[in-house]
Amino acid sequence: MNFIDFPFEIKSLAEDGAFAGYASVWDIQDRQSDVMRRGAFKEIVRNDDGRVVFLWQHDSTQPIATASVAEDDHGLSFKGQLILADPQARIAQAHMRAKSVRGVSIGYDTLESNRLSDGVRELTSVRLWELSLVTFPALPQAHVQTVKSFADCSDERELKNLLRERDGLSRSKSHAAADAIWRILKGRDDTDLENSEQLTQQLKSFYQTLKGN
Repeated sequence: MNFIDFPFEIKSLAEDGAFAGYASVWDIQDRQSDVMRRGAFKEIVRNDDGRVVFLWQHDSTQPIATASVAEDDHGLSFKGQLILADPQARIAQAHMRAKSVRGVSIGYDTLESNRLSDGVRELTSVRLWELSLVTFPALPQAHVQTVKSFADCSDERELKNLLRERDGLSRSKSHAAADAIWRILKGRDDTDLENSEQLTQQLKSFYQTLKGN
């Protein structure tokens, strides 16, 4: 599952726990060169009442609200309702009032995407699983940060960007790591690995060693 985080301004936060905002914004390029296109939410996982689960910090064990969602000219808007019988939801409400939590994020799977000539990947069809309130600092302009795993990268360039943005590696380290990791992931290394578990352990060991040096 992928995540996209947006800084947001809570336009309303009622005493009964109702709040509203945007869970996604169209045509904003993130640090991994992805953009969400209008109409991309082709599939939405909903509860029996037609609403989407709202989590705290993408923790599936901490649902704090449900929300109705709808696409408009700006993005995917939502109207949420905190479940105030839940202590964590009351904590979330307090953080929203204090503006110590300033982000809303979506958890989604990519169904269809296109690679443009400038390297940007446009997301044209996704499956929305959940919305989350997340800790995210206020920014001068709304832009997107995508949190990906190695497996989500479609080429070595994306892997290099991921290592720099997500893990804080320098340019030289990210290039060195991406070269080795990409060859391991794609099975082009010279080591005869016996099974996938061995590959995983080798990859983790190599990466942790590089990151620590």
